[in-house]
Amino acid sequence: MFAENLRRLRINKGLTQKELADKLSLSPSAIGMYEQGRREPDLTTLKKICDFFEVSCDMLLGIPQYYDISEISNFIFSQPNVTYKAIPLTREEKESITSALKIGAELALERRKK
Repeated sequence: MFAENLRRLRINKGLTQKELADKLSLSPSAIGMYEQGRREPDLTTLKKICDFFEVSCDMLLGIPQYYDISEISNFIFSQPNVTYKAIPLTREEKESITSALKIGAELALERRKK
């Protein structure tokens, strides 16, 4: 995932491997090997790449940054005995919870974009 994400970010910036290497003080062959998945950067280089592209390490490494809200919602509705303080939740309460989760996820994604 790292290799694909690095290549996509580089291309989206309109840079060649050599241009990116120059900006990061790396060799063009290092960038090529990263993009081919034949080599991985050390932590210092990984941070330098993330800083340059203004992305998180999670994003660059392909680590999901949020849960699929629809999966959580389906789970809540599929469980017959979801309770809060030992009191079973009504359908309306479950809907309120999933709505709040969706709003929270949307807000978090908007903040990450800034």
